[in-house]
Amino acid sequence: LMDMATDFVHDVTSASGRLAKHRRATQVDAKDMQLVLDKSYGISVAAKKKLHAPSNKPKPAKTSVHMHRVALKRKILTAVHAQKKKANKT
Repeated sequence: LMDMATDFVHDVTSASGRLAKHRRATQVDAKDMQLVLDKSYGISVAAKKKLHAPSNKPKPAKTSVHMHRVALKRKILTAVHAQKKKANKT
């Protein structure tokens, strides 16, 4: 049991260290440990706020300008595909 606990602590600390190194930090923060515990082991540590919680902000509504651009792109793409098919047949 002691070996398992030692391996667990070693895995969490080394993964947290790699995560801190990846974000170019000079020290391991609590958020590094929390992320490793949550992602690797499914252990959620109580914190003031979630580190990677999805945002509850509503998505902006699609405007008519956006829809017009999307329709134009689709029209161009279908025309290009039709030209390619026509060129391949001849």
